[in-house]
Amino acid sequence: MINNYQKKRKLGDVILANPQLLRLIYRFGISPGFGDATIEEVCHKHEIDPEFILVIINSFLDNDFSPSNMLDKSNLNQLISYLRKTHEYYLTVEIPFIESMIDDLCADPISENPDLVVVKRFFSAYKKELTEHINKEEKKAFPYILLLEEQLNSKSQSIKMADSYSILAYEDEHDNVEEKLFDLKNIMIKYLPEPFNHEIVNRIITELFWLEKDLHDHARIEDNVLVPKVKELESRLKTITRKAT
Repeated sequence: MINNYQKKRKLGDVILANPQLLRLIYRFGISPGFGDATIEEVCHKHEIDPEFILVIINSFLDNDFSPSNMLDKSNLNQLISYLRKTHEYYLTVEIPFIESMIDDLCADPISENPDLVVVKRFFSAYKKELTEHINKEEKKAFPYILLLEEQLNSKSQSIKMADSYSILAYEDEHDNVEEKLFDLKNIMIKYLPEPFNHEIVNRIITELFWLEKDLHDHARIEDNVLVPKVKELESRLKTITRKAT
């Protein structure tokens, strides 16, 4: 367990201690070059709620971090906006980057190894599975959650989507999209036949390790931050509905 970061800490010091956060803050539109500014100062410059970004940073860094005392300070709209930006990062930056390295590996004229195509096919199958998982959340779960928040804010007495969907359904559908990544790493580390470009293979494996961890942390934020708050919303809206009938 780490000491949780506060908004008065200098963001540069936090990044130097945790360089993996560079990819996370990029999703908020924050890039290196922020000098000695604190987390709060950088957030205000980019019009980001510093309390919210602290929930994400601390959840990302600490498996034991409990954001329950901070949930009321952030709304679901900005949380889902962050989750959507993360989805976009996976599909438009990280997955294409790994895919391009696998293409380079398979096209390397020195190797001329037809067995390397297995890696490409395996990753293509994983890309399809991840894309389907993300689309399910984007098209079904997130609109449902935002509608709940909108109804609560407007004091609506009906829950239009409650009969067909709930956060429990979201939890049941929350597929483990890390399993195939582990299998691919296992194949490349233990069973990949030579010849192959060792430098490219090492880079691919390193990137797969990072993606696997990031997906795990992303799922923890959904499970530990998003789900509890949506359960609270559902409970409050059902109470309003019961009182109105």
